[in-house]
Amino acid sequence: MAGCVFVPYSADGHVNPMLPVAAELVRRGVRVKVVAGARFAARIAAIGAIPVIPALDHEVAVPPSWNLSAVIDQCGLTARRRRAWRGGSGRCVRAGFPG
Repeated sequence: MAGCVFVPYSADGHVNPMLPVAAELVRRGVRVKVVAGARFAARIAAIGAIPVIPALDHEVAVPPSWNLSAVIDQCGLTARRRRAWRGGSGRCVRAGFPG
C-alpha cells in the first residue's frame, strides 16, 4: 500500500483545506498520516487518516490574556494603516509603518 505524510502548519487555514485532499487519497487506498496539533486529531481520524501529534505542539494561538486588537495593531493590520499604506491618491505611502 502506498503511503503519504502531510505536515501542514497547525492552524485552521492550513489544516482544513488539506483535509479533502487527504480524504481523497484515503478513499483511493493510500495510507495517509497527518502531523498536526492535538486539536485536529479528531478531524484527521474522521477522514480515515492517521493523526500524528508532535511531542512539541506547534499550534498558533493568541494567549487569552493578550489584547487581540493590540496584537493586530502591532502587525500593522488596522484599517487606518491599510488606508495609509494605499494612500488616498492611489500611490504607495508608508505612513504608520516602522522603518
